[in-house]
Amino acid sequence: MLAPALAGLTARGQTANLADPEAGLPVIRSWRASDYLGGAEVWAAAQSADGVMLFANLDGVLAHDGRDWAFLKIPPQYVRNVAWAAGAESSPAPAPASASLFISGVDAFGEVRWDAQAQARHRDLLAELPATNRSVGLLRNLVIHRDGVFAAGDGVVLRWQADRLERRDFPDAGATRLFAAGDRLFLHGAKTGLSEWTNGNWALRRPANTNEPVTIGGWLGGGGELRLLVRGTGVIEVTSDGRNQPWPSAGDLWLKRIEPTLVRQLQDGTVAIGTVGDGLGLLSADGRSLRVVTAAAGLSSDTVRGVTEDREGGLWICTQDGMNRLDRAVPATRFPRERMAGRTRGSAEPSATKARSTSSPTTR
Repeated sequence: MLAPALAGLTARGQTANLADPEAGLPVIRSWRASDYLGGAEVWAAAQSADGVMLFANLDGVLAHDGRDWAFLKIPPQYVRNVAWAAGAESSPAPAPASASLFISGVDAFGEVRWDAQAQARHRDLLAELPATNRSVGLLRNLVIHRDGVFAAGDGVVLRWQADRLERRDFPDAGATRLFAAGDRLFLHGAKTGLSEWTNGNWALRRPANTNEPVTIGGWLGGGGELRLLVRGTGVIEVTSDGRNQPWPSAGDLWLKRIEPTLVRQLQDGTVAIGTVGDGLGLLSADGRSLRVVTAAAGLSSDTVRGVTEDREGGLWICTQDGMNRLDRAVPATRFPRERMAGRTRGSAEPSATKARSTSSPTTR
């Protein structure tokens, strides 16, 4: 059983690294390739309606039920992203038709359902397109939306709805990112700018500037303001008329120097920001505090590829070298034994060496 964990609570307006020995360390449970016998790099995670965690991996879709690990016996082998369909009731037990896992990869876009014998069945959605139109490249972004399931790669967006696959090409877009902010869906092209999905079409919200930096993702502020994380720039806020204005926060310096990989707003409003080589940032909803979790605090790698919350409040952090779970539901702090000397009664107890067991909190 994973101990409750969250450490390094910071004063408002400050930035703190969760490896700070005075703040204590978060209790992070980590798994590497030797634990689950798959590829080291884990790209994304999703949780089924009955709690099974599902991971996008070089060797396919990896499932973890809180005790055991297993790969789903489905193609394709390389999976870049996974997303669980909203409204699904159960899986992999006998499941209703709505219980679906969607997956994407290189020239791969599929749906997985479970039959009455609890066997995963894969459907190749690209087969719905003419054979000459199935080459889509790497579909790195995958979003479940009220208007369908969207998958995107550079210059191409697919939408699966009502048992029909639609393809739209954006040959002049350049590097492309598809992302959700609240219940809104956005598409950013480095050469075309920012568009929003509205009434069945992509409406341009902000045209591209010369040498437009890559927009990694975004979220909505408390008043519905759209905030975007732009590589090398930090966070900008887009006004209703499409203008950009800086959105200052406690993490400005960190946000401007990192190479971000993802943005995801958590249920409590915290914004999780993955990076290449700088761990995971947790920016408060009001921007007044930033906490950074790195390998020094227990992550399996400082390069973060995906972040997903589970229903118990755990944060699953997918990295270049395995996956991790940090429980944010109950505040707790652990201190290395060498830091315990002289602490007063009531301080956190010394932490024990992390076990290599494959068990984790039940996710059901």
